[in-house]
Amino acid sequence: MADQSASKGSTGRRAEHFLRPKPRSTPCVGICSTSHGDYVCRGCKRFFNEVRDWQSFEPDQRELVLNRLAQLKRDSIQAVVNVGDAQVLCRQTEAFVPAEAAGDMALRIYEALGRCNGDYEGWGLQPPVDVRGFEDPIEVLKTIETFFYDASRNKFEQIYKIRPR
Repeated sequence: MADQSASKGSTGRRAEHFLRPKPRSTPCVGICSTSHGDYVCRGCKRFFNEVRDWQSFEPDQRELVLNRLAQLKRDSIQAVVNVGDAQVLCRQTEAFVPAEAAGDMALRIYEALGRCNGDYEGWGLQPPVDVRGFEDPIEVLKTIETFFYDASRNKFEQIYKIRPR
């Protein structure tokens, strides 16, 4: 009987281990467009050579790419949506933003957009009136993604001196 409970306990621990989220080995989101000839992936926004060679990159090379993508995403969020009241935004998003990222206003904006249901002022945001369909936060998020993709394409063209298609 003791053997069964010991074995049952260890199985439970093993199952728990498999249920934990695993660190992602790639920023891929599963909708890669580089295989169709794009220089920049429409999903993860990496350059085609980064997608192709990712598994052979050293950790510091990966970190550079991830930092570039994070900065472009931050810039895209802040280019589309402005903060009207930082205190309200911080209070509303406190439960959703990890303590180590508390000062990241772009992350706070992004979290608020996913939860505000169009009540921008109630979440400390200024309504992005220059975005078509701004009443719907999903349209605003789509606009951010388009801006992010365009920024990544511009960065690719700048680095590799490629003329836009």
